[in-house]
Amino acid sequence: MQELTMNEIEQVNGGVDQGTAISSQLGIIGIGVGIMVAGATAPVWFSAGMIGASIGITWSYWNDLDKP
Repeated sequence: MQELTMNEIEQVNGGVDQGTAISSQLGIIGIGVGIMVAGATAPVWFSAGMIGASIGITWSYWNDLDKP
């Protein structure tokens, strides 16, 4: 990754911290599990795909927490 200059940092807006991103992704995983358990009208691949994507994104956030 490339370090940002102070000018670039000041231009960044609308972002969220990693804790918020992780909790949001975990919420999406919960929704996918709820759809799958409830047997709602959505096809199985939809909830499985949603859970898989959210787990992948959450995993990448957790891996980045240890990096400076």
